[in-house]
Amino acid sequence: MAGSIITKRSIAESLKSLTKESPFNKISVRDISENAHINRQTFYYHFSDKFILLKWIYDEELFNPNMNGLTLENWMPKFQQLLTTMQNDSAFYSNTMMNTDHYVEDLFIAKAIEVFRLTAEDLDVKSQINRPQKDFFAKFFACGLYGILTDWARNDMPGEPAVLVNAMQKLLDSWIFDF
Repeated sequence: MAGSIITKRSIAESLKSLTKESPFNKISVRDISENAHINRQTFYYHFSDKFILLKWIYDEELFNPNMNGLTLENWMPKFQQLLTTMQNDSAFYSNTMMNTDHYVEDLFIAKAIEVFRLTAEDLDVKSQINRPQKDFFAKFFACGLYGILTDWARNDMPGEPAVLVNAMQKLLDSWIFDF
């Protein structure tokens, strides 16, 4: 099992290094395998295609460490760490956000909807908000968040993540109390 994780990480690092040179949509499984010094069968033993590899990287390095256990009380430091993780590997995250034909967008939005739904459930201050409305708000904020992140990535992830997090806190405060 440990060997499997080591191989997966090696394959992931191969893809990440290639995204510094080429757009994700131009990188093949052959490129990833050759760069990792493995054969293609080894790649396919661990991942069915490069998109499943990409999802694994996002889950392992971005979503799981920064979104598990997310609450209204701890979302700011967790989201700031997520942004810092992205900024520290900006070539990879910017490349994959811009060159995956909405694959990363769909991953982000699905994860964000899940988080915003939980937030809406936790708040429950607004008991007059029914399930379809909560779902709409979750999707609205998830799509908005991804739009902001895409713009941030497209502009080389400028500034401190704390600035973006604080702006989001102001938006959340107005959503909760001024709805």
